[in-house]
Amino acid sequence: MTDAGRALQKHGGREGSVYSYSSQKASVLNQEAQTIVNEILNNTNTKIESRVVFENKQKKLLWLKQQLLMGVL
Repeated sequence: MTDAGRALQKHGGREGSVYSYSSQKASVLNQEAQTIVNEILNNTNTKIESRVVFENKQKKLLWLKQQLLMGVL
């Protein structure tokens, strides 16, 4: 399963989440998550900033912010 697929499974399963999925099957989760990622990246309200973030002692340099009707993602 991709990182995006796992994130969708994790966050989409929470009560009140704005994200949902149609199946627990890895291939479906991966495809639906990729669609969400593409929508975020292609949205003109998405701001991409460089920031240093450490996750499991690994450096990551991409940070996304998307203005939503309910606030900031």
